[in-house]
Amino acid sequence: MKYILPLLLITIISTAQTTKTLTGKVMDASSKEPIPFANIQLKGTKTGTQANFDGFFSLKTSHPSDSIIVSMVGYLPQSQHIDSKISQNFIFLLSSSLTKLNEVKVTAYADPGKALWKKVVARKGYNNFDKFNNYQYEVYNKSEVDLKNVKQENIKKGSMKDMVYSTYQNLDSSNKSVMPLYFYETLSDFYHSKKPPIQIQNLKAKKTIGLETDKFIRQFDKFNEKINIYQNWNILYNNNFVSPISDVGSHYYKYEIMDTTMTDPTHRYFRMKFTPKRKNENTFNGEMWIEDDSYAVQKFDMTVSKDVNLNFIKGVRFFQDFVPVFADTMKAWMPKKGISEVEIESGPELFGLPFSSKTKQRENLVFSNTTTFDKVKLNEEIRDSTLFKSKYAQVDSNYLNKTDQFWKTARLDSLSKREIAIYQAVDSLKDNDRFNRTVKMTTFLASGYWDFAHNTLRVGPYSSFISRNLTEGWRTRFGFWTLEDFNKKINLNAYVAYGFGDKRLKGGVGIKYLHSISPWVKTELYAHKDYDMVTVNDDELDKDNIFNFAFRKNIPSFQIFVGELKLQHERQLTQNWTVKAALAYKSIDPVFKFIYENIDGDKVPQPSDILHQLYTSEGSINFRYAHNERTTILNYDKIHLSTPFPVLHFKYTLGFETTAKTLFNYHKIDVGIIQTFKLPPKGTFYYNLSMGKTFGTLPYILLHVPRGNEAYFLSSYAFNTMNPYEFADDKYASLLTRYSLGGFIFDKIPLLNKLNWRERVTANVYWGSMSVTNKTYNSLNDVRTGTGKTPFAEAGFGIENIFHVFTVDAIWRLNHNDNPAISKFGIFTGLQLKF
Repeated sequence: MKYILPLLLITIISTAQTTKTLTGKVMDASSKEPIPFANIQLKGTKTGTQANFDGFFSLKTSHPSDSIIVSMVGYLPQSQHIDSKISQNFIFLLSSSLTKLNEVKVTAYADPGKALWKKVVARKGYNNFDKFNNYQYEVYNKSEVDLKNVKQENIKKGSMKDMVYSTYQNLDSSNKSVMPLYFYETLSDFYHSKKPPIQIQNLKAKKTIGLETDKFIRQFDKFNEKINIYQNWNILYNNNFVSPISDVGSHYYKYEIMDTTMTDPTHRYFRMKFTPKRKNENTFNGEMWIEDDSYAVQKFDMTVSKDVNLNFIKGVRFFQDFVPVFADTMKAWMPKKGISEVEIESGPELFGLPFSSKTKQRENLVFSNTTTFDKVKLNEEIRDSTLFKSKYAQVDSNYLNKTDQFWKTARLDSLSKREIAIYQAVDSLKDNDRFNRTVKMTTFLASGYWDFAHNTLRVGPYSSFISRNLTEGWRTRFGFWTLEDFNKKINLNAYVAYGFGDKRLKGGVGIKYLHSISPWVKTELYAHKDYDMVTVNDDELDKDNIFNFAFRKNIPSFQIFVGELKLQHERQLTQNWTVKAALAYKSIDPVFKFIYENIDGDKVPQPSDILHQLYTSEGSINFRYAHNERTTILNYDKIHLSTPFPVLHFKYTLGFETTAKTLFNYHKIDVGIIQTFKLPPKGTFYYNLSMGKTFGTLPYILLHVPRGNEAYFLSSYAFNTMNPYEFADDKYASLLTRYSLGGFIFDKIPLLNKLNWRERVTANVYWGSMSVTNKTYNSLNDVRTGTGKTPFAEAGFGIENIFHVFTVDAIWRLNHNDNPAISKFGIFTGLQLKF
């Protein structure tokens, strides 16, 4: 008897410490479809989990309990007995829980759905998590690219597609109509603050499939849009969408209460359906579940309306599940999990042709993102060291690649069988030479660059391999870069070009030293001799491409042969501020008529004092402010992508004498602001305002020369009906604008709305003046010295999204038409890839 009690205690302790594994699937009892994100809980404990998107769940626990309970809004809860086995699998078939509308209080209103919507809107300020001054959380994201509607009988035997499809199906044959193409995971920390206004997402880890296509990981981000249903308007895929609980939602939506669910005797949820009132408006179709106590959105499941004018996109679905969060006495609802699915058009519709097939399902791409949020902190001060890190600044650093063991513990959501099979399929294909060659060629065609020598060297871009201009005739150019696998800090780069018309060799060499990625600090030194082909804008092609010549105006060449040696240092000061300082020595040799006079030390000009080639020495410092800007890294350069906020720049330039050829001392001040922002319901407005002044008596090339357009290829940074070097001024103000209506008019015109064309208007204004001293000094040149009291102006209208790619604009020059070399009107084309 004396051993019975100790043995009993040992048995109890060992039993209590036994870890049990409980797995299962939750499905609808009627349709047998999986129920995503159902709540799983052990009876009598706080231990629980959620089912994934496919209804599967897995729970490891050492807490004793005799039952497992599954609940979900819209369904009756269900429990099952837990036996004594170490592992146990369950199948839950949940029945729908419906309550008749006459049992809902809001039936006293003529329109119960609208009445409920009003209550949700009235409580938005209390339930929206954006009300907190500060919040931060951890974000785990899984992104997948699939080929949908695949038919095995249509796949050519022995093809690359057959190889990939067969490899995957051997690992996971649960869905034979889907072929996964890509998969990656990221883990980030997200920070939000009202004062100061901050929104940062710092990437902590990434896991890719390890192919050449990994370099496009940033391109997939555009399909992972963040949505806040409590905001009146959400910018999604470059378009404004009105939320179903917007303050003006009743103007766009019809609301209907479908049923109510009692979670306990005193607590219930309303299931409300919302549908658009009209076609061709940026709205959603779907349902949301509303908690009756707080009138907060507990979850929503909605799709973008089918008639919405979105480039390349056939359909979009959003799902979010919310949980309550607390800070002191404040309560709000934050997303716990979100899903977005973007289906891309195929066939003729991919090119903007309204020929859809109602009987034939075409293969098309689907981009899926599953985001899980955890470790929420509210109203905690964000450290300065955190704020200093740029958003996504570290995305290309190898140290973000973590071990498999790290990911096993860091994932906020387990991998599904399909996702595990993707990693396994790619691992088995990596040793196939044919597969690797295909991936490499696909990467080259998409990026424009070819990486070789074990990814240590890069050549490109192919858009500049062959081009043509009036000065050189046919021209070829090849560029080379070293990559991170060569050296993570140092980049060597060079290019060589040759013109078959001028029979002149050109080129350049440079070295870049990357001190730090976050904060961004870079120093570079380069030298080159070539015509002025390079643009300073990240979203423009350089001029050495075949398109620029194909659409060239019938005007003389205005190229300049430049020889330059430049040292430049770029540094990120804060999250929003960067500074760029440079020293440069430059020779300028225009191919067009240009002369200036050397008056240094001579009272009486001599014929030898009339010069053509110009030499300068300059120092400059440029401060740039951009709030919440998306950036990426390419060839050791930070590329500025987009921000909805204004971007400001302040530049000071000092010209000084260094050799007998550098004859001029001067000062320049330039300031500017540029922004692209949304105008509901569908519009986008772009403006670029700049002004400046030059101090000194200089040849006009060293003054401010507004950028004219030498081609009928539209530019957002130029005056399109103005010729290059038509005006020159030492004081100026410039404004470029464009208003894209987003189909606001065309979408209402029958038949025309099938083409998804979008209308836009353009208006540009330039004012400049030149001092008497500079006018006199430049009197030997044929250049307009100032616009006078009447600024130069041009205006026009255009159509974008033609075949999803092309734009056409008609631009009129409104004044200063006395120059016989100009055109008063032009039709300008362009390429534009956006949603």
